[in-house]
Amino acid sequence: MEYVIQKQDTSISKIAQKCGVNPNRWPEFCAANPKLKKDPNAGCLFFVGKTVNIPDAWACAALSPGPVIPAPGPNQPPGPAPAPGAPGAPGPIAPVAPSSEAEMFGLDKKTIMIGAAVIGLGVVAVYFLKKKSQAAQAA
Repeated sequence: MEYVIQKQDTSISKIAQKCGVNPNRWPEFCAANPKLKKDPNAGCLFFVGKTVNIPDAWACAALSPGPVIPAPGPNQPPGPAPAPGAPGAPGPIAPVAPSSEAEMFGLDKKTIMIGAAVIGLGVVAVYFLKKKSQAAQAA
């Protein structure tokens, strides 16, 4: 079964719990999704909006795969869009894939900026210590 990762799906364990499956069965999830990036701590990595395969052995009725909208063929123009709220109409647009690892791991802009500032201060401190050392050697 295909499933689109939702905002509240923060781990494979959360998805397993929704399905009533022991969270320790995460290797089955990773095996069902061989294209996902592997991580030694998390098993395999995914993000909101990513379509994943739920293992058949989980037999999960609690997850709704969401509407599947076929893409138009290469030489075929798209058909008219259904009215919003009509049956078969697409829901909200899924978020795009994360553009950075920081975004993938949920780091916000403020955290990234603070980290950059700390690194910047360290570089400045090293520069001035080196200048002070050079001035002391010249004297």
